[in-house]
Amino acid sequence: GDRILLIAARPAADRVVRAYNTLREFVQRYYGGGVEIELVEVDVRDFPGAVCEIRRRILEKAGGDVVVNLSGGPRALVLATYAAVQLLPDDVAKRVRVEVEFEDGTYLVEIPLCAVYAQKLAERLGEEKLAVLEKLAQRGVATAEELAREVNLDSSTVRRHIRRLEELGLV
Repeated sequence: GDRILLIAARPAADRVVRAYNTLREFVQRYYGGGVEIELVEVDVRDFPGAVCEIRRRILEKAGGDVVVNLSGGPRALVLATYAAVQLLPDDVAKRVRVEVEFEDGTYLVEIPLCAVYAQKLAERLGEEKLAVLEKLAQRGVATAEELAREVNLDSSTVRRHIRRLEELGLV
């Protein structure tokens, strides 16, 4: 039931088409008809159009968990894909995992969703939680009472903010 979208800059280079065909043959051989694979070409010279097209395609295919691998391809395509992920609705965004491979393939870095959705998150957190988060990031470790003094809030408010920051995976 998995779906793979291979997103490429239009027109897709020969090596991209060969990679797609190799991947398609592999998937067909080992998974039969259980995995859908599609090559999607977008015109990255029309950046807003590329972002909208990538977002639309992700939404069409996003039935379950979504893995967005930003490795390879022109920088403009990587940025358009990243921007498309940032514009996904919350119900889809919470099922997204963004990852980037090292150029030599030796390591895979998962980008935390709080980094992907930093702007949305900052708007939701508000100034008080951001102040607590900033102080905690500066100090590394602190009690609620210490943070409360530094950000000029009641310690019960700071504890409540810390619980919310924990729920979001930020602390």
